[in-house]
Amino acid sequence: MKLLLGSGPARIILRPQTRGLTTEETQVFVKGSGLYTLGPSVIDGKHRLKFRTSQGRVQQLSIIIPAGLTVSSVEGPVSSWQFDADKSSLQQQNRSDDTARVRGDD
Repeated sequence: MKLLLGSGPARIILRPQTRGLTTEETQVFVKGSGLYTLGPSVIDGKHRLKFRTSQGRVQQLSIIIPAGLTVSSVEGPVSSWQFDADKSSLQQQNRSDDTARVRGDD
C-alpha cells in the first residue's frame, strides 16, 4: 500500500468502530448440565445452563421445560422469572449476560 502525503509531517489515526449491541443479531451458545438426587417419594433435579453471548445482547429468555418437570427456583443474574406449567415453559428477564441456575422437581 502506498500513501501519498505532503512534504510535512503526517499522522494517521485509526479508530475502531464501536459495537452497537442493540442493533447486532443475537448469537448465544448454551452449555447445560444436570444433577438428580433421590429423596423420599421425589427426584430432585438441579440444572445449570451457562449462556455465553458471542454477539448482541440477551435480556429475556424463553426455555422449554420437558413435560412432567416443574421449576421451583431460579438463581443467578435474573431480575424476574415465571414458570408456566400448562405450556411447560420458563420465561426469565436477565440482569446481565451470565450464568443462571435452574432448580427443578421431577
